[in-house]
Amino acid sequence: MLPSSMMLQRLKELNRKHPNRGKGGEPLAPALSGALSRALCFLHKASKTRLSRNSRPRILCFMVSPDQPAEYVSVMNAIFSAQRSNVSIDACYMGKESSSFLQQAAHLTGGTYMKPELQSALLQYLNMAFAADTATRGFLTENAGQAVNFKASCFCHRKPIDLGFVCSVCLAVFCQNVKECQICGTHFMPLLTKTQKRDEGATAAQGSALPSK
Repeated sequence: MLPSSMMLQRLKELNRKHPNRGKGGEPLAPALSGALSRALCFLHKASKTRLSRNSRPRILCFMVSPDQPAEYVSVMNAIFSAQRSNVSIDACYMGKESSSFLQQAAHLTGGTYMKPELQSALLQYLNMAFAADTATRGFLTENAGQAVNFKASCFCHRKPIDLGFVCSVCLAVFCQNVKECQICGTHFMPLLTKTQKRDEGATAAQGSALPSK
């Protein structure tokens, strides 16, 4: 058996060992945020040892399932935590569509994102893309011309959006205009109609007399 086939077989066996359904029989969603948080906790603990003080930690994430919009906030928090801790996140996505979460994770932490076209050559992809350390990667050309999908998910319905409303206090994103931020409780000023804007503009143009010096 080829090394790549053996690796895929091991990944399938590992997936079968863990339950993929809840107690009620419903399918369990992939916990990407939990996996990243657990890896960061392990790296933080390992960084306290003498041998790890001068090392540059990395996380390699394999994923097949599509992104879960409900995990957007927790995944981004884990990504920012890795960024502050100087931890690179490498991502190997083997699903049908590209993963926006993993693309952003690799881009923001200085890691590498790759979606192998041929799963039969998985070992070659791993050796060429992820085996090099962070110092060597500066001399390699990786992901040339690959655009990163920075699409966010709204905090109200957990759905990806192209255009939304952002809270000026906590930067929470909403897909529709709301009177109060569901995250920090900030009250927003109502949007003015064209007539109201025209009336306010006329009032401002009339103004009031300035006091003479």
